[in-house]
Formats: sequence, C-alpha cells, structure tokens
Amino acid sequence: MVVGSNAHEPSPASEAHASFARASASAFSSAASAACWRILEARLAAGGPFVEGARFSLADIVLGLSAHRWQTTPITRADLPHVTAWLGRLRSRAAAAHYLSARFP
Repeated sequence: MVVGSNAHEPSPASEAHASFARASASAFSSAASAACWRILEARLAAGGPFVEGARFSLADIVLGLSAHRWQTTPITRADLPHVTAWLGRLRSRAAAAHYLSARFP
C-alpha cells in the first residue's frame, strides 16, 4: 500500500485511453444503430405505412419508442425519410402522443 500518494487518480495516459475508448464505442454504437434503422427504412419503403404493412401492430409500438429516443438524442443521424414519416404517423395517434413527445425522451 502506498500512503500519501495519488494512487487512485488516473494517469493522463489512462484518461486519454478511456476517452478514446468512449469515442470508439460511441462511433461503433452509432454505426450499428444506423444499420438497424436502415433495415426499418427499407421495410417501410417497401411495405406500407407501418412495420407490418398496412396495419398498425405491436412492432410499431416497440420500435416507435426506440425510434423516438434515437431521434431525440443529440447525435448525427442518417436521413431516413420513411422512418421519419412513420414516426410522425405514430406521434399523430392519440394513445402515443404523450409517449412520443419532447416531454418523454
């Protein structure tokens, strides 16, 4: 045991490594997330106004909550017009208006 030292303080090198690791994880997470949203974009472009096509389903609820959080997070996102339009349709539903609003991140 070292007494009287700053043994618990991270070194500048370890702080730089941690900062790089956070930035790398964030970039990876952002890229992985974008890939998933592109799958939904393609599905909506090909199949209709909702995830399962013409009818609203549980998939819209689950993905809608995640899409809302993704769109309200201050990050750079790809332009996904079908996802944006779909989320607008979900937000226009009375039952979803509260949960997909700016008050509910």
